[in-house]
Amino acid sequence: MKFAKRVAGTQNAGLNDLYTAPDPQQISFAGGYPDPAMFPQKALQVAMGEAMTNRAAFQYADSWGFRPLRDQLAAMMAADGIKTSGEHLIITQGAQQGIDLTARLMLNPGDGLVVEAPTYLGALAAFNQYEPTYYEAPMQADGMDLVALKKNSDDPPGENDLHGAGFSKSDRRGHESGKAPGSGAPGQPV
Repeated sequence: MKFAKRVAGTQNAGLNDLYTAPDPQQISFAGGYPDPAMFPQKALQVAMGEAMTNRAAFQYADSWGFRPLRDQLAAMMAADGIKTSGEHLIITQGAQQGIDLTARLMLNPGDGLVVEAPTYLGALAAFNQYEPTYYEAPMQADGMDLVALKKNSDDPPGENDLHGAGFSKSDRRGHESGKAPGSGAPGQPV
């Protein structure tokens, strides 16, 4: 059987090594392994017991996620000043699926993509199959180092990257005013 070309780049992204279950005698600092003692076991047992009394819990849900949960999240977002509704939200299986869906919607082969340096290995695994051109930007205490980014790219991106971290305030002011990134002292207007 012949697979699509993009599959070749996903065969060994390194995530299996990162997420390999630790030896019970070790404390793992790998992604996704919180201390099991921190799980609220009794509260989870109560919640699971309540969920199991509802036959609908055993059915497939809306492919965008359980609608009552989406509506509840929209209400919480409204309390934070974000106007939306449950019909505009998608519940993912986790960050990796969210990153993949975003990349699938936004990236074409050769598109420029700014990533933090260093960046999350799982994000690179998701992005690689869409064949972007990466531009690394080291992080400073207050945001991306645009001077370093400028060395890697002739066209800096918009204000925010996919991770949610923004440009440093001094670099952002310089970018908005047309001045070269990094031309202002940290924390000082350009």
